[in-house]
Amino acid sequence: MNEVKEWGPYKSIPFTVNLDDDSYEIMKTFRKSQELEYKMVEETLFSQKNYLNNLNEQLQYEISILNGRKSSSSSKLSVKERKKQMKREMDKYETMRKVAFGFIRTPYSIIKKHFGFKPN
Repeated sequence: MNEVKEWGPYKSIPFTVNLDDDSYEIMKTFRKSQELEYKMVEETLFSQKNYLNNLNEQLQYEISILNGRKSSSSSKLSVKERKKQMKREMDKYETMRKVAFGFIRTPYSIIKKHFGFKPN
């Protein structure tokens, strides 16, 4: 057990915890939580990337069908809607990217919104 040496008018005050062990446990817990957050970010980011790739493949397929036959208004509308969807999802990916680069400076509400973290 560590004790504080006498200082000024105060007598020794015993610590109720071993500071070395306690500090180690705090850092171990912090590292574990950071690893968990890293994994969550990694999974979310790669999931979004895969979703974007799939949307792009679908869009390219729809465009090739549109180019290969007489265009109908419904197929043109389908391509137009797919492009809008791609834009929305790319915007979401870009926001996630910016959040990941500025994670420490980012408000918790934004991290929660884009990565699904729950308050401890």
